[in-house]
Amino acid sequence: RYLGRGLAAIVALLNPELIVLGPLSWRLGRRWLDPAMRVLQTEALSSAAEICRIEPAALRESIGDHAAIAVALDRLDTAAG
Repeated sequence: RYLGRGLAAIVALLNPELIVLGPLSWRLGRRWLDPAMRVLQTEALSSAAEICRIEPAALRESIGDHAAIAVALDRLDTAAG
């Protein structure tokens, strides 16, 4: 429920076309996401909720690997600079 309320607030404030959810939300599965989507549909403005898509992060489980590489590259760049 709380995820759905949070998503509804984001949709109401920002009116996005897309919200990307990280791997934890998708790992928890439909049992957890379906109630959130129902709350989003009931609490958000219907026109805004219809436009907004909810998608999984493209990196899924490898997002931590990419973040670690980005931090390492940033530190190398700072040390060299």
